[in-house]
Formats: sequence, structure tokens, C-alpha cells
Amino acid sequence: MAEDQQGLALAGSAASAEAFDHAVADYFGLTGDPVGGLKTALASDPTFVLGGVAIAGLFMIGGFRGDHPEVLGALAAADAATGIASSREKLHLAAVMALSEGRTSDALLAWEAVLTDWPTDALALRFAQDGYYCLGQPLAMRDSVARVLPVWDRDNPLTSFVLGTYAFGLEETNELGRAENAARDALNRNPRDAWATHALAHVMETTSRQEEGIAFLKETRANWSAAHFMAGHNGWHLALYLIEQARFDEVLADYDRFSAPKLADDMTLDRVDAASLLWRLEVAGVDVDGRWGPVARAWMAHGDDHVLAFNDLHCALAAARSETSGASSARLMISNAMAAAATIR
Repeated sequence: MAEDQQGLALAGSAASAEAFDHAVADYFGLTGDPVGGLKTALASDPTFVLGGVAIAGLFMIGGFRGDHPEVLGALAAADAATGIASSREKLHLAAVMALSEGRTSDALLAWEAVLTDWPTDALALRFAQDGYYCLGQPLAMRDSVARVLPVWDRDNPLTSFVLGTYAFGLEETNELGRAENAARDALNRNPRDAWATHALAHVMETTSRQEEGIAFLKETRANWSAAHFMAGHNGWHLALYLIEQARFDEVLADYDRFSAPKLADDMTLDRVDAASLLWRLEVAGVDVDGRWGPVARAWMAHGDDHVLAFNDLHCALAAARSETSGASSARLMISNAMAAAATIR
């Protein structure tokens, strides 16, 4: 067996282990194309169990339903190789299988079981963070990282990202001073840590430090904009500060320059942020002109996804403001969101 960067055994070749390390680093850094790299490795190495596991999990975290062909194909590839999988890898597979069936709590139990015996399992740690986030469990987000942080080597290249995830958990549980310290520690180690940037932006928003928040995000844009999976959302936080100061022209200019073009990437968070931002501008009395149309069209292609009620409600916002979709589509979206939410546990 090969080993990953943390020294954990990994079914598959050394090349697959290298691809896995790159994908995990991209997942934490919210950069690159982690799924693409894993797919390439899996295509040449069918024994790469965690390749199929990570592909399936990343697709679902990104907004794909558990019955999507991409998810099912990745799960099938992982399942076919379980004969050579370690107990840790089998727990990973059980977790993503549970996630695909809407049993998020069971998935989290499996990832925590991994972290109990292998506390430096980076994939389990990050998947658990996203799972707790989707279920709205901030205490678990914080404590899951707190339990394993002491065993992470301070010189490990992923440690800054682990500190960034801890900072966000602290912020979400209103431990704002500790959150800021952890976020700044992470950013001192790695200024391009977009999740630590996100945690610090939350702290500044919560403590009404708008001017400081604007300066921070503008000065560091070159760092966090490289994290294309998170760049739009950190830009959304910048827009919140600007809206609070009634600097609407700046918000619209940034929306047109940065947010609107990202709709073409077809990423769930970008659609959420676009709908959320336009809605906030309208609540503040701003005429957003024809900007709702492209947002609604982007959302309508995913009207039946129903992964999170949170996503569906933003889809409904876009539908309600669209000239072609309208209120009836929005009501249908809300109804479907409520039905879908009842199946997630």
C-alpha cells in the first residue's frame, strides 16, 4: 500500500497517493480541480478506493444529489475495490454511502470514527466540517477540530487550513476573540487560506467593524481570489460591508465584474451568493436593473436538485424575481424545498 501525506496507508499506487494529496490540499484551499485530478488517477488505478470515495463526497458537498450518475459511478468504483481497502477506507466509504442516501448524521458518525483512531485524516476532518455546516451544528464544527488539533504538526502544510476551519467553528459559536486569533495565526502561516479569510470576515461583520473589514478584504483580494471555489463568497462578504455603508455603486460594480461572470462556472455557492446579494440590494432600495435574469436561468437548471433547503430557498428568490419564472415557480420551489428538507437527517 502507498501512503498519503499524513503517513496513512492508502490502497492504490504511489501516483494515486500523490493525486490524493493534491486533491485534499485543493479541497482545503478551495482551489484547483480536485475532482479532475482524482478522476484521472482512478481511471488508471481501479484499486484507488479513496479516489472514488473522495470524488463522490466532493460532488455531493458541491451540490450534487446522491443519485446523480457522477456520484453513483464514483461510489461503484470505490465499492468494487473494497476487498483491498483498510478499515479506515471502509469507514470513509460507509460515510459517503450514508451521505448519498440522505443520512448525513450517520455519515458524520463514520467520519468521527475515522478521526478518533486517525486524527490526522485530513479528508475525514474536512468532510465532517462540511457535514456539520450543512446540518447547522456549529458546536460540532468547533469541537471536531478541537479534538484533533493538538496532534497536528505545526509544520504540516495543511495545519494552516486546519486552524482556519477551527477559526470558523469558534466564530460560529460566538468565541470571537479566539476565532480572530486562530484566523490570524492561519493567515500568518498561509495568506492564501481563503477559509481563514472567511472566518475573519465573519468576526469583523459580527463586531460591526465595517471599515476594517472593507480594508482587509480589499487589501487581501489577490490572495483569496485565487481560491476560486470561495472567491465569490468572500466578495459577497465585502459587499455586505459596503451595503451597510450605502456604497451601492461599488457593490454593483463588483457584482458585474466578479459575481456575474462566475455564474458560468455553474457552482452552487456562486448562485446562492448572487441571489442573496441582489435580494439584499433590493431590500436596501437599489434598482438592480436586469441582473436577476441570468441568476434565475442559472438556478432553473438545478430546480430539481433539492440537496439543501438553503439552496432551494435561494433558487426560489431568483425564480420570484425573474420575469419568466415568477411567483408560481418560487412557491413550487419552496414547497419542494420543505419536502426535501424532511428527508435529510
